[in-house]
Amino acid sequence: MNNTLSDSQSQTNEVQVQKTAFRIGAGMLFVSAGHGIISSIIFLILNGRKNLGWENIVISIINIFIGVMLWQGSAQTAVRWAIIFVLYGVYHLVLGDSYNFIVDITFGGSLMLLLTGKPSKVGTITSIVIFVVVYLGLLCLGFTSYFILGIR
Repeated sequence: MNNTLSDSQSQTNEVQVQKTAFRIGAGMLFVSAGHGIISSIIFLILNGRKNLGWENIVISIINIFIGVMLWQGSAQTAVRWAIIFVLYGVYHLVLGDSYNFIVDITFGGSLMLLLTGKPSKVGTITSIVIFVVVYLGLLCLGFTSYFILGIR
């Protein structure tokens, strides 16, 4: 009886950790979508329609859609999307675009780390640190360097 109770509590804790990971992953997707939309608006204001960056808008819409699915508990599509981001990063590496390579690899990698394998607090924290420090840090660095170079 006591063993069954501890198994039930363990499963409940595991489900809660997994649910938390899904919600954090959805938040990552929403933040990425927000970045894509904001950067598209900034490019529209600065450059007009010639350099709008339609891929940012399309990727943002997909991020929102997959984020909603992940929030509701469906992780398979989000893991596939993370793999596509990693492959897209490899594509950027082949083109010689190291900045976008690192951005795509860190976003896809942090999402994959969060959503694959057995859910754990350590994996969740590691994924969040990678996302915040590397991914968001590089986005801020990219925007800052773009504006500094654009002002000169």
